[in-house]
Amino acid sequence: MRIHLTAVLVFCTLVATPALAGLVEGRAAYQRGEYATALGELRPLAEQGNSAAQNLLGVMHARGQGVAKDEIEAAKWFRKAADQGEVYAQYSIGRAYANGQGVPRDQTEAAKWLLKAAQGGNANAQFDVGKRHEDGQGVEKSDTEAANWYRRAAEQGHQDAKYNLNFMYVQGRGVPKDAAEAERWRPGVAEKKGKGGVTSLSALVSPTTGEAGDESEVIAELRDLAERGFAMPQHNLGMVYAAGNSVPRDPVEAVKWWRKAAEQDLPLAQLRMSGAYASGFGVAKDEKESVAWLRKAAENDNLEAMYRLSLYHLKQTGLARDTEEALKWLRKAADRNYADAQFDLGNLYITGTLVPKDEAEGTRLIRKAADQGLAKARRAQDRGKGNVSEKPPASGSPRGELTRNVERAQPELQTSDCRPPRPAFGKPNAMDLGRAISQGNALVQYQVGLAYLNGTSVVAKDDIEAVKCLRAAAAKGMPVAQSKLGFMYWKGFGVAQNDAEALQLFRKAAEKGVAEAEFFIGYMHYLGRGVAKSDAEALRLYRIAADKGEARAQHNLGALYYSGFGVEKSYAEAAAWFRKAAENGMPGSQFQLAQMYLAGVGVPKDEGEATKWLNMAAGQGDVKAQEMLRQRTGK
Repeated sequence: MRIHLTAVLVFCTLVATPALAGLVEGRAAYQRGEYATALGELRPLAEQGNSAAQNLLGVMHARGQGVAKDEIEAAKWFRKAADQGEVYAQYSIGRAYANGQGVPRDQTEAAKWLLKAAQGGNANAQFDVGKRHEDGQGVEKSDTEAANWYRRAAEQGHQDAKYNLNFMYVQGRGVPKDAAEAERWRPGVAEKKGKGGVTSLSALVSPTTGEAGDESEVIAELRDLAERGFAMPQHNLGMVYAAGNSVPRDPVEAVKWWRKAAEQDLPLAQLRMSGAYASGFGVAKDEKESVAWLRKAAENDNLEAMYRLSLYHLKQTGLARDTEEALKWLRKAADRNYADAQFDLGNLYITGTLVPKDEAEGTRLIRKAADQGLAKARRAQDRGKGNVSEKPPASGSPRGELTRNVERAQPELQTSDCRPPRPAFGKPNAMDLGRAISQGNALVQYQVGLAYLNGTSVVAKDDIEAVKCLRAAAAKGMPVAQSKLGFMYWKGFGVAQNDAEALQLFRKAAEKGVAEAEFFIGYMHYLGRGVAKSDAEALRLYRIAADKGEARAQHNLGALYYSGFGVEKSYAEAAAWFRKAAENGMPGSQFQLAQMYLAGVGVPKDEGEATKWLNMAAGQGDVKAQEMLRQRTGK
């Protein structure tokens, strides 16, 4: 009875107080997605000094819910609420100072507010404060303090904090080395692991010690942990079978272990399952299953999955196309600093495709992507526009801040070793890769190089670090690393642009049958860049690479047959090669194929097929396709 009376008293109090009633109604409207109603209830309260209303108003301005997205306005309301002790607002204004969102970037001020939120019990803030003590960012560097704050967050169930605390006990940093405590903080089988996107860049690092070891011993240890039900070792064991690394390559076995990890809600494994069903790797191709796993990974906070899911929805045609769902996931990924999503969403705003045209917002998003090192965003900034040609920039063209400083970095590139990445966006590494790299594990060096090159939800993009790791792997004779390093020299990413060095590396990789390298040598012959111009040699190498599934070679073959340049003109042959490249995701080929269907050139005239390929190209940011769709639909 006492409990019931208390509930009634609380209810009566809420009804009796107009301010609280407005707050309750405002929150309820917000949760229903009725943002205009929520705004009407919350703004008067916020202006009267209600800290909870101020905080929620800050959230709405930060997310663009019912109002134009405005980081300055969001920071203003977060600060007002934070000054009154609203813990979530303290965390939000701390993150704003950390990222320079609506306020000047100030790591000391960020640390001050994050500490207040952490002391108020916010687990995310506790994790951030721990990470700052570990890195010495805005606070004194202290492993002891880092472990203390990680423990507080971990005790509230913060998964990333558990991983970090586990690893500190493994290494004996900030706490005594203690295997029992390390095991205690390893997320258990029944828990949802990896919610924050924690991942290992290599399967061949000991899951227990965090160090490199004999490959057969590490795999045996992985298998033991995987069979005991640990999700991350299950995922990593799948990666071993997928790569054929020290065991026979076995796609079916790889998928078996990925599925076990995915069923425990490990988003990285869910992403692998999506890819397996999409490509028919170890399972029968099944688009429905692929999308189902992709959605699970996205809902579990995997940024790459959010981005891929948005692209999937944009590629659909007719009633199956869901632009609202596509934009929802694209915005989620962009809001979480996923550079590709920021770039694509920026282009949509600049061109007014699917969203109201807003060049300022588009430019802001592309700038954010460029600040993270996304190459196409940097080129877009340098050229002063959002759309970027897929052709590589000519030698000597502007390449952004990284390349302008590359000469200064050259001595370091020659002497410094590949090093394990520092995590991006506050995400920790699950395992220490240092010893595996220093012991010369070429596969690990290559994997880390790719992580630096592409940037992930865990690793910040860094072309200079990518070159270091790719160079180390290439020196050990790994063909794919040689090809990728050749690409870096070709583009001038992380090193001074050098056609001769690129050609030498491409040739080494091509001798081992790497299709990317064969394509680039063919392209160099076509351009006469760094090598004698030879259309015949370009055609020969394009065909070799295209037959292996290299999409760029397939596209270029289509272009040659379409124009009759160096070959007998054949629209049918051109369409066949454009289709292969289009099916491999080349937006330029998708647009070209759409035009051929519209005109009935090389293929039967077919409006439906044309629209399908236009949608696919536009969904990947092809501005010409977006403009043609807008002209055809009037939208």
